[in-house]
Amino acid sequence: VRAIAAGEAHSLFLMDDGSGIACGLNSHGQLGDGTFETRREAVRIADFDGAAVELAAGSTHSMALLEDGSVMCWGSNATAQLG
Repeated sequence: VRAIAAGEAHSLFLMDDGSGIACGLNSHGQLGDGTFETRREAVRIADFDGAAVELAAGSTHSMALLEDGSVMCWGSNATAQLG
């Protein structure tokens, strides 16, 4: 694990290879695994378009900064937090 990001009730883990895993509350899809199921054990975040260099977690949303400088966001967008 290279870095950790903590949301309100979910956690994200950036792995050395640039992939990500997540666990916790997933009521808004904030884990990025394509479901809305709460996960007590870590699941892989859906494939990034490139390797991630940084992860961030909000209350019910998550973001990744990718190697190419682009940003990937997922989860709740109730107040336009995903851009």
